[in-house]
Amino acid sequence: MNYLCVSYDSNAGYFAAKNEIVQLLRAMGDQKAEVELLAPGLLLVKTNNVSRKVTEELHERYVNDPESIKATFQWIPADFLCAPSLTDIKSTVREELNFLIIPTDTYRLSVVSVNQNVNEKELRKTVLGILRGKESETAQHEVRIEVYNENAFVCYLRNKDIFTRGK
Repeated sequence: MNYLCVSYDSNAGYFAAKNEIVQLLRAMGDQKAEVELLAPGLLLVKTNNVSRKVTEELHERYVNDPESIKATFQWIPADFLCAPSLTDIKSTVREELNFLIIPTDTYRLSVVSVNQNVNEKELRKTVLGILRGKESETAQHEVRIEVYNENAFVCYLRNKDIFTRGK
């Protein structure tokens, strides 16, 4: 199973976004995609499709038919899901993510937590202590960690891995 974190326009609403996601993924061959609410304006999508292939196809689809994507505006591959605790996130970074980064790599670290039990500053400090490579604002890769009430996700992204409507 692969995951995507999808942001939707609050004016369009949850149901319009969910329907759009399901229709787009069906057109890409996934008849059994699942969509659940992470937070207002944000959905977690479980798909059988490769997440980065989905965002790549969305880029192409949007260029050819901008009207085909109206309710959602950002799709981000969520490489690793874990429980929303400092311990589980630290373990996921150490065991799943860190081997993707070599000591000479540079990355941007983005941390977002809407979970009151996980402090962004503490999480950031902990993750920087684990990761190899060096943080840089001009890096081509992003280590992204988002923490919600029920889930957290960790990913290692290139700019082209993210689909943002209008870009």
